[in-house]
Amino acid sequence: HMDQSPKTMKSEELSSGMATRLGIDLTQAYSNTSDIGVLALQGVVRRCAGCTEHETCAKLQAENDTLEQAPSYCRNKALFERLIRR
Repeated sequence: HMDQSPKTMKSEELSSGMATRLGIDLTQAYSNTSDIGVLALQGVVRRCAGCTEHETCAKLQAENDTLEQAPSYCRNKALFERLIRR
């Protein structure tokens, strides 16, 4: 199981919040029954955890219920764009 440090929990919150604002259902995109899905979701959270823009991102999400695209600093931007196009 993933470590539940405050940073990991914040990253889970931010990455799923970003996906939601982009119209992506992460849990559906990676149905949690498959190991690949779980690993992919952990990768999303891990990339988010390595980002230095958490405050900017949280503010962006607080001010926007929906977003056209992930911000340029988002480490999951390319992945999210692939999921949007699916």
